[in-house]
Amino acid sequence: MQFNLSSKIEGVHTYYIADSVCVLVKNEAPDRHLLLRDTRALLELSYRSMVKKMQRYTVVLDKDKKLTIFDGEDLIRELYGYGVSEEPYSNNEVILSKRLSKGVFEKYLYNIEEQSMTPIFEIAAIHTLSFKLFADYDLGKVIFTGECSWQTDVSSYGKIRKILGVAGDNLWISCMSEDENRYTKAHLIALDVHTGDLKHHLSEGVPLNDAHIALLEDRQCIVSYWGKISSHQKSESPFVEIDALTGAVVRNTFSPSLYDANLKLGAWQYQDNKI
Repeated sequence: MQFNLSSKIEGVHTYYIADSVCVLVKNEAPDRHLLLRDTRALLELSYRSMVKKMQRYTVVLDKDKKLTIFDGEDLIRELYGYGVSEEPYSNNEVILSKRLSKGVFEKYLYNIEEQSMTPIFEIAAIHTLSFKLFADYDLGKVIFTGECSWQTDVSSYGKIRKILGVAGDNLWISCMSEDENRYTKAHLIALDVHTGDLKHHLSEGVPLNDAHIALLEDRQCIVSYWGKISSHQKSESPFVEIDALTGAVVRNTFSPSLYDANLKLGAWQYQDNKI
């Protein structure tokens, strides 16, 4: 194979290549970087990072937290004060972060085409697959990134109350809806971790509590109760157990005490470990 020299840049100290973009450092200005697409200079900056594997857009961050976005060779947007994930969410969406205080960040899903920013919350405790999980609790939006990337809207079940966890291929979420009379209803849903499609929905006929509910990973089940747990006083409560792999209701019982040994799955374990 024969190659022809198309252009030449002198005095290059080092360079990085990401997709069709090149970042290079010249000897005379080691603290400055030149951003090139093909052989055309797009920007001079103090380079920090870049979003990789975007087909159309170039999103680059400098050391002063200035985010510059190009559509081809055209500069279309500049944002200030944000960090950016090097892995894109989609071909036109990226995940931004804004530092509020030490160790505290707000995160957003930014749509480049619509120039819209949606607040999201990272659910760090559920990184059990090769993914990251984000959610907007009020708007009912759930976002997966990684091996399986998808976004789904569960707002028809109300606001998200809890992201319970993953069991098998099920992502379990507790929601609460409210009608015009302010009557509330708890919903327990499971989404397919690969596609975001709804797999299970439990609500009618099952006395679930949207807040007092947890996934017990070691038993692969979900438990929910209504009554108050107290070490000094017994209290009656519905107690529901659900198979987290199949979505089947294993038990729907009413117990005079959540410490009743007949429950077999002790609510004391639920209390001590999950609340």
